[in-house]
Amino acid sequence: MIKVSHKNLVRLLENIKCPVMIHGTFGIGKSVAVRDYARNMAAKVGLEFSESPKDINADDKFVLIRLPLHQLDVAELKGIPYPSGDREKTIFLPIGLLPLKGQGVLFLDEINLAPPAVQANAYQLVLDRQLGFYEVPKGYTILAAGNSLSDKANVFDMPYPLRNRFAHLMLMTPTVDEWIGWAAKAQLDSRVVAFLSWRRDYLHAFNPDSDEDVFSIPTPRAWEFASRNIEGVTDHELIRDLVGCVVGEGIGMEFAAWLALSQEYDIAGIFKTKKIDMPKKIDVLYSLMAAIIGYYVDAPTEKNANTLFDLAFQFQREHTMMILSLVSKKDTEFFNKVDKQKMDKVADEIIALLL
Repeated sequence: MIKVSHKNLVRLLENIKCPVMIHGTFGIGKSVAVRDYARNMAAKVGLEFSESPKDINADDKFVLIRLPLHQLDVAELKGIPYPSGDREKTIFLPIGLLPLKGQGVLFLDEINLAPPAVQANAYQLVLDRQLGFYEVPKGYTILAAGNSLSDKANVFDMPYPLRNRFAHLMLMTPTVDEWIGWAAKAQLDSRVVAFLSWRRDYLHAFNPDSDEDVFSIPTPRAWEFASRNIEGVTDHELIRDLVGCVVGEGIGMEFAAWLALSQEYDIAGIFKTKKIDMPKKIDVLYSLMAAIIGYYVDAPTEKNANTLFDLAFQFQREHTMMILSLVSKKDTEFFNKVDKQKMDKVADEIIALLL
């Protein structure tokens, strides 16, 4: 099976002309990739992107319809059977989950978690673009996704006739650098991004061979949840639990302890003097970077923008890039606040790499 990154998956989806089945472990962004693809297609056809069920048949929207097949029964997908007027045949009454017109993506999510009876109904929907009397509108693309058999997800092995109705792609777990690039654009908490830049092994740490019964597992999706949980929160004990409840108690404790390292520095004093006593320990270094970014985000003034710009260049180049990239995603006006003379000195060398 062809293995792809998130970026290449979106590119391939834009060019493959048949239904596609996306394979991959849980929590790595299969649904995110489908959403990104749908947004790109909406832009190409000049329609507004929507995921709202209310827009399912709207002519002025490009709609992403996600059908979690493992949560549906046969009647929900095919419709409710009722007798025809002459009572000589059975007609299936749609319940509004499938589009009747318009353009968009019909996304059959968790397809291999669905029971065999529901998967059987997906055969005709995928290959013939119809299900009983229902027909998929011409403006809709059909995509599907499912977890790997090794994920302990109680998946049903996909029958070969159904497999043969798809092109198959394996989405790989994103690298830390790939995820950081996405996280910056998604404006995730800079503390989470900095922590995972240091503890790279924590981005996805699921061991399918372990006999331990765990509930909170560190995955890219779980770290996104953790970021949303701690947005605007500064109490370290609360942060410990808000992070630990989604990525694991031990990691939550380590995250909170790591944040506490930044308290060894007077961040306000650093912004005043524009000087940093650069730490030698790598964990303290990343904690300091997160604290500096957080200080600016809390007070994104023109003065602080220029100070942060100067401070960033006291770090090693890779860390300078990371600081400026994260800050510019948090504050889209950041570079406009920096003095032009400072920008001119580094524009060719640094700014081009941030775009």
